[in-house]
Amino acid sequence: MISRKWWYLIFIFGFTFSCLQTTYVGNKYGDRVSYGTHCGIDYSLEIGTPIIACSDGEVLAIYEPGNAIYMGGTSIRILHRSDNGAEPAIISIYAHLSRTMVRQFEKVQRGQLIGLSGESNNGYPHLHFQLMKPGTLGEMKFSNTYNPTKFAIGDRLDCFDPSRDYSGFSEIEITLPIACGDYKKQLVEQWRQE
Repeated sequence: MISRKWWYLIFIFGFTFSCLQTTYVGNKYGDRVSYGTHCGIDYSLEIGTPIIACSDGEVLAIYEPGNAIYMGGTSIRILHRSDNGAEPAIISIYAHLSRTMVRQFEKVQRGQLIGLSGESNNGYPHLHFQLMKPGTLGEMKFSNTYNPTKFAIGDRLDCFDPSRDYSGFSEIEITLPIACGDYKKQLVEQWRQE
């Protein structure tokens, strides 16, 4: 039997780990789900977590709940162009938002606060992040999407670092669409003061 001292240590370790871990992935790109193949990455988040632009781009559209019944919440689509035109452009989709902080056709920069996370129709609080091929219809059709990790800077979706110079990267090279660490705290304070 485990002593009370060990239970206390296990609790402290678990609590500390949960505070350090900012997100975890619910569904990954390509997972089998009830409607077919999952087209993006689901990040389990508390409602109100700052969501940021994964790269520079232009806001193509903001969809309200009535426009996409299956999605739930509000979603934002941002177009990211390649530098030379030889690479395909991508559209990043941020779904299940509780609030938006951008307007249609607005130019955005990597790391810019674009909205706050919300929940889907079934009450699951998370961000659905997806990359879609421009010019295709049916965003939930797997063949119309890209695996987000294939466009990640350094082959891994890392947190945006506001002190890093990203000018050497193209618009189709992306960072994590969720603010992390001190930057998350800074953005929370920023939007609360507005």
